[in-house]
Amino acid sequence: MRRVLAFLIVLTSVTALVAGTTLSYRERKKLFDQRIHLIFEIRELFSLTEEPSKNSLKSVQAETDEAYRESERVKLEKTMSLAEGEITYHARKLSLTMEDISEEAYRGAMAETKEAIEHLKVKDPAWTPERRDRSLRYLLLAKGENEQAKRSFQSGNYFLSLQQYKRAISYSLLSYKVLDIQPKETYQTAASVWVEPLWQKASKGKATSLNQK
Repeated sequence: MRRVLAFLIVLTSVTALVAGTTLSYRERKKLFDQRIHLIFEIRELFSLTEEPSKNSLKSVQAETDEAYRESERVKLEKTMSLAEGEITYHARKLSLTMEDISEEAYRGAMAETKEAIEHLKVKDPAWTPERRDRSLRYLLLAKGENEQAKRSFQSGNYFLSLQQYKRAISYSLLSYKVLDIQPKETYQTAASVWVEPLWQKASKGKATSLNQK
């Protein structure tokens, strides 16, 4: 019953938002695809399972794809509105989970990089203060993204919140890369997918914003 009530509230908000925009069905479908991909990506990287429900997100995606191909206006509008409400509901739930994951990543990175810095200062002949400063800059960026993500969630912008948690985790993991240390196993897949492709570019200069990708 709580799920139904929460979904109806989300659907009402989404419907009102869409009604106040001039997005075409093509633009709405593109946005839907980007958002559902983000949800699937996060779930896969952190081995998160979808809660049991009548309609899985995979089936919602399939129904939306079918309605878009058929291009029958009434059916497409109904299907798109329901699908947008469904993924917004899931994004809200996932944002709460990502808050915990991101905060844990940040706290872990703070503790482990501090320990690594103390060790490297003594043991590594090639150690420079610039490595320490760069690692700490990434942690500062991670903290800022976490704070922004919480504010986005509170304002009802759940997809932006997910993107910001994604960036926060990436920054936390970049702080490990600077010091050549491995994160916990929980974050290693995310490090490979989100961070490794950025590393060569980021390692050539100072820490830069992932918003600039």
